[in-house]
Amino acid sequence: MIKLTSYTTFLFLLLTLSVSVKTLADSEYFQAQIAEPYLNIHQGPGKGHTVFYVAERGETISIIKSKTDWYKVETANGIQGWAHASAIALTLDSRQQPLDISLPDFASSQHRTWETGLQIGDFGGSDALSVYGSYFLTDNLSIEASYLETYGLTSNGSGSFIGISHQPFPQWRISPFVSVGGGRYQTQPKSNLAATKKRNDNVSYTAAGLRMYLAQRLLLRLQYSNYLIISNRDDDEEIEAWTLGISAFY
Repeated sequence: MIKLTSYTTFLFLLLTLSVSVKTLADSEYFQAQIAEPYLNIHQGPGKGHTVFYVAERGETISIIKSKTDWYKVETANGIQGWAHASAIALTLDSRQQPLDISLPDFASSQHRTWETGLQIGDFGGSDALSVYGSYFLTDNLSIEASYLETYGLTSNGSGSFIGISHQPFPQWRISPFVSVGGGRYQTQPKSNLAATKKRNDNVSYTAAGLRMYLAQRLLLRLQYSNYLIISNRDDDEEIEAWTLGISAFY
């Protein structure tokens, strides 16, 4: 059972990552300069919505997101509204060239090259916190490296792993994956609670889970893992782990 401290840690990390993702998203907003005499900004994504602001030539706008043939924009003085794609196509980028718009969306998540994230959960009764990074060889196949820390009543642990992951249906918004790999896991007993010595063992693992696309570059990841800790003392240990986390793709 995940302890209250772990929930607090996860909420803090979730807030931190959410702020980071928002900052990343803000930094990725396209900046465009109006080249035509004016640009009509509507209250909503459709011609039926009222034009409530007219941006003039030379003004700079940020393009936030798209919906069909409409783009949500923000002016330099903080006014937000919607402009038609035909008007956005006439704006200029920082090089004074016609703007090329390619906002991150679900389609781009299917062809990502990198994915990084953090997860929290249960590791054989201990609290677990992990970070990982994946490099995609194809849309379906990736190499994944991860680092894990565990916090238990009698001992803490840490491990580094590398494996390969297969996602058979990247075109699904909720998409299953399977992974296999191995690494090293170090157990550090709490001296005042345990008499056993520090251990550093080889580990193999199998995993399965689900990825769910959320928005822009953000994914939700649920994972079940089975770890086999291979000891030289003929007492190999099998540990089950459940983790939930969020990640961003590039």
